[in-house]
Amino acid sequence: MGRLEKVAELLETKPTGKKCMGMEGVIKEGAEALEEEGEDVVLDISIIGAGSRVEHYDMAGYLTAISLAKRIGATEAVTLLSQSLSEEENAEKDVEEDCERIDKLRACGS
Repeated sequence: MGRLEKVAELLETKPTGKKCMGMEGVIKEGAEALEEEGEDVVLDISIIGAGSRVEHYDMAGYLTAISLAKRIGATEAVTLLSQSLSEEENAEKDVEEDCERIDKLRACGS
């Protein structure tokens, strides 16, 4: 069982999905970046930027869920959601590091 399913169980609710138009737009922008033409470094950074926006969108969702769980005193749910938030934050750091590596390669003329 995944974390979100466990949180739903703790809150005695069913996990349901809802189409997120915002995330759909962010993903569409990323897909469009893959189709662009231009300097490789600029394109790579554009694609990384799209990935970064996805991570930030995910983090915002977890932060909201954590705040709501705190408000109702669901401490175990807060713990689980905080673990997921931490994973998203680490993924964002990886994205930032990728961008820095690309900048260094460009500076070296690679």
